[in-house]
Amino acid sequence: MIENELPEFATGLLSPKISTAALVERLRATGRTHHEIALNIAGNRCVLVADRVLASVEQDELVRGIRTELGPFLERAAARAAHIDPTVRLLDRISREHAIPIWGIKGLASRAASPDPQLRQLSDADIAVKSLEDAFYLADVLRRHGFVTDRWELPWFKHSLSGVPYGQYRLQGSDGLLSIDIHFGPGYSAGHCGLIPIPMPTQPGCHPLPVGANLGPMLGNSAGDAFITTKDVNDVWAAAAHLTASELDGLVCAARKVGFLGHLCEIARVTVELTSLEPASESIVKRLAAADGGKPGRRILASQNKPVKRGVRAARTARTAFEQAKELTGSSARAVVISATALAYYGVDLKVRVLPLPKRPSPAPAPWRCVRLVPASLAAEAPGSDQAWSGDAIGPDVDAAPVTGLIERVDVDGGQLIRHGDAMFLPTVWYLLSKRLIQSGIQIQNR
Repeated sequence: MIENELPEFATGLLSPKISTAALVERLRATGRTHHEIALNIAGNRCVLVADRVLASVEQDELVRGIRTELGPFLERAAARAAHIDPTVRLLDRISREHAIPIWGIKGLASRAASPDPQLRQLSDADIAVKSLEDAFYLADVLRRHGFVTDRWELPWFKHSLSGVPYGQYRLQGSDGLLSIDIHFGPGYSAGHCGLIPIPMPTQPGCHPLPVGANLGPMLGNSAGDAFITTKDVNDVWAAAAHLTASELDGLVCAARKVGFLGHLCEIARVTVELTSLEPASESIVKRLAAADGGKPGRRILASQNKPVKRGVRAARTARTAFEQAKELTGSSARAVVISATALAYYGVDLKVRVLPLPKRPSPAPAPWRCVRLVPASLAAEAPGSDQAWSGDAIGPDVDAAPVTGLIERVDVDGGQLIRHGDAMFLPTVWYLLSKRLIQSGIQIQNR
């Protein structure tokens, strides 16, 4: 039983089967310190729920110690929670003013489906727009509101087999606002070369993605991490009350195509094992748990005491990449090559490095080739280091017209740049940049 192996996992559940008194005794039986227990609870991304559960038995000495250790995590979670509504209001206003329909996905959508939205933690605001052009246009608008391109998770894009771009552009939040992760294209990127479809947003404003469709991005995020969190279980538990049979079938089909069905079924099995469900919801979750034939796979639960090693995650990603690539290409031989590339890509710590590279064209995106975009000013100021970067916020002139138009390639001395209006990016796959290309990018940007 999970409560015996890792009772911290059950501490943050919205509707646990186990009583709080029994849970505390199992926490005590682990022999772990207050700090170790708090780290495991925090690693499952449900500290607000866990603190509410533990507050009912706060007279217990063990519980008092755990809640004290949870203090810094609770402060951060509460601070982010206070930024959610202002961020959503800003996105909603921008969406209506600039005619860019926006879905709130992952945490924003799960929060809307939760019986207690205030307890659903968010580390940032994940949203989805229709196209690469919408994403860069929106990023330009947000940079006029003080947002900065996230240097630690650079913008990237791939192409579907039919040539449609999809990817992500993350911006760090300005004061009082969450960081914003803009996902774009016909679906949510899953693993090395999988794509989980989501419906296109069509209505003005920022609206939560319907809960059935939102389980796709939730699964992509969880399976990409290669472990199951209490947050995942709570999301499935909350979604079960809204999930229709047809939505469940669509989710199972999408999960199977990207090689994540086993992971999805494990989340469902943990949900059945640990949570109290209404009869209709229980029927849905049990059906989901049995979708892979009911053969339990290797289950990895989130734990700070036994973190998932980079090699384990890379190996899982590479194994899934083989199935994804075989589905895409129909060739086992090609899938082996793509899987080996995935193992190399996810197995090392990639950092931006500047080298005297020869002139070459910019890399072509593909489902199995992720093209990262390094802002020219970042490449010039602080590539691959911890030194300060002045950022790329556009300034206080928020009334100026944002940039419209397509992303374009620009031939320069040293290779090719990617340009969107005044924003200049250096494309890379393996985070290697040419000195000549950096110089060309800065020269064009400063004209």
